[in-house]
Amino acid sequence: MVFSTNWCVDKYKNEHESEEHWELRKKFIETHKHKFPEEKLVCLARVFFNIEFLGCRYPEETMKLVAKLSEGVADEHRERQKGKLKRTFVQASDAVIANMKRDLTKPSPKKIKSSQKDSVKGFQYSQFVHAASVIEQPPLHSKKTSNIGDFSGFILFEHGSATFKETCPVKILCQSSQKKGQRRVLKFNFPTEKNKQQEKYCEISIDNEVLASGRGSTMKEAKEIAAKEGLNKLRKTCYTIQVKQAFFSDNASLTKDEPVQETDLPISQDNIGSKMMLKMGWTGSGLGKQQQGIQTPVQASSQIVHRAGIGCTNHRQLQERFKEVFKNYITSKSDHDLVFASDFSSEERKTLHQLAHKFNLRTKSFGKGSDRHLVVSKMRAPVDLLELLLDCGGENEKYLLISPTGSDQ
Repeated sequence: MVFSTNWCVDKYKNEHESEEHWELRKKFIETHKHKFPEEKLVCLARVFFNIEFLGCRYPEETMKLVAKLSEGVADEHRERQKGKLKRTFVQASDAVIANMKRDLTKPSPKKIKSSQKDSVKGFQYSQFVHAASVIEQPPLHSKKTSNIGDFSGFILFEHGSATFKETCPVKILCQSSQKKGQRRVLKFNFPTEKNKQQEKYCEISIDNEVLASGRGSTMKEAKEIAAKEGLNKLRKTCYTIQVKQAFFSDNASLTKDEPVQETDLPISQDNIGSKMMLKMGWTGSGLGKQQQGIQTPVQASSQIVHRAGIGCTNHRQLQERFKEVFKNYITSKSDHDLVFASDFSSEERKTLHQLAHKFNLRTKSFGKGSDRHLVVSKMRAPVDLLELLLDCGGENEKYLLISPTGSDQ
């Protein structure tokens, strides 16, 4: 059966999709455009992409179908990949183990045997391997100048908001290297033998591996030029996570004098969505053939505090109250931040900082004077945040994922 081919393939290109990824997915769609309905083919192309680039697995029947459809489509891409540096995504737990095994001397690399077979197993993206059995971290005191590919596991972070975006390369490199979960030793070196009176020289290294260098009339200028060059190099092989806003909360600010209560409120009968559902025959039960769907709407999992009129004057009571808030926040699936209002004193905010850190939560204060407020958020290792953004399409309310631009190979 031949299906209509009178539709535009380019409308399915994602805004933040790299040219390499899109060209391969586009080739897959155009090759099989006449074989499947539009919606099904687009889904198969996404499955093909997930298998080829992310190493995903699907039911055996789906794997066999996509493996067959990929014949002749991905051959050229796979040949190019053989000559490129391999990248391995390491889970946070594996990274901890690898760091513990780190030694001053570099161990001999472990060989990996692989073969391309006409089987479903062979169709898995060959560059994704189990990290724990392969990865050994580079030595701490190596003086060898490395290729940019050695930094491909590094994740860049750029902070910004609706009105401001951090563009200073030095700040971006410093903030990224200090992220918990990928702490790297970033140094700006000014070798005496290379610094002349008329011209200054700066060399940037990460974990004692040289990343970039720059020259300028002053040390500050040389540092900025080196940082700009280093950042451009890292963007070619590293993912960048843009922090779109300082904090994001799905609830009102938490205030000092309000008791904790859940925010789950039923949708009113005059809600336009409820009216439409009732007209379509909905009786209030769960949707689905077996009525297995949820009957209550999905609610924000953060907790809200409403003012009771009686202030909390006891310091111990205050601690216990917000211990409960932190515990509920940790067990919830919410990725939103907790915002504590400005009516807490400096000492009380200090206590909340300490308490949040005991629960392994991240804290940051915003504002000045009487407008000073505290924001608490969950800690995520950069690699975990990367996986989260890949799963949700590259963007959520707080973060935007930018793919590597490609190396000069």
